Amino acid sequence: MDSVDEHVRFAELLDIYGNLLSDRQREYMRLHYAEDLSYGEIAEQSNISRQAVHDAIVHGRESLCRFERELSLLSEPKSEGLNVERIAEIIRRLERIASEDILYDTRRLKEAIRDLKRLVLSEQTDV
Repeated sequence: MDSVDEHVRFAELLDIYGNLLSDRQREYMRLHYAEDLSYGEIAEQSNISRQAVHDAIVHGRESLCRFERELSLLSEPKSEGLNVERIAEIIRRLERIASEDILYDTRRLKEAIRDLKRLVLSEQTDV
């Protein structure tokens, strides 16, 4: 059972990084964290096993934690002066890379993450 703080944290992480998850992970996590449905309710609604919902959410949580560890967008103070267009461009690049079925070369992914982090951190110090 998730604590309220964990529930809120994963809802926030989902808002920030949700588009980087698979469609299935994103939807099940949205139902669980935003709609507050139980694994059983999601399983019944989706005609799958409760275990399948659990596995998708666990993997989604692991991915969100990994994204946050690398990018730290949730833990960084928010700034009103961020270059939203540039951030959106880098996030689209991350989405394209993450959508590849097999990722042999993680160099492009690391570069995009580094670019995003550099932009976000530099924009915050300029304010």
